[in-house]
Amino acid sequence: MNDLIRNVQQFEQFSSEELAAFSAIARSRQLAKGDFLLKEGQVSQEIAYVSRGLLMHYANNDGEPAPCDFAKEGEWVAHLKSFSSRQPSEMNIIALEDSLIYVFDRDGLQSLFRAHPRFMALQNYQVEQAFINTSQHANNLATLTAEQRYSQLIEQKPELVQRIPQYYLAAYLGIKPQSLSRIRKKSSLNRS
Repeated sequence: MNDLIRNVQQFEQFSSEELAAFSAIARSRQLAKGDFLLKEGQVSQEIAYVSRGLLMHYANNDGEPAPCDFAKEGEWVAHLKSFSSRQPSEMNIIALEDSLIYVFDRDGLQSLFRAHPRFMALQNYQVEQAFINTSQHANNLATLTAEQRYSQLIEQKPELVQRIPQYYLAAYLGIKPQSLSRIRKKSSLNRS
């Protein structure tokens, strides 16, 4: 829980009373590799903070996972469209590694916001960051070459390249696994 409190305190210095109220609605949950936080067709009722592990947010594309985003330690994950609209999700969120998350349900968050409205600014910031990341990824897929997308990922999130299975990484970058192998080989030769 300490890493979660540190993460929240980076955004704003909340009082001990506010942090106690925040901590009171957090529920820890262990996810084993392959466990789902959210399955397609379910209505998203929770927002989660990743304390340890790695989760993938993906859609099904003809039965194949089409990764949209990843959440590692210190990051938040949810399917905001389903969470906000209360409509069934067309997305899945799955653990790619054994993970420890802290979940916040809709009712707990609404009570927190009524009692301590400063937390709404934190929620708004997280939603804004999710929008920016999604928009940037879509822009990268539309405007950058596969090599440029891979280079940018290595530059911005180097630890993920080692943790994400190659077939998910390739799908996230919008290329075939064989193409990713060639790009990786070329990239390693250029660095030597």
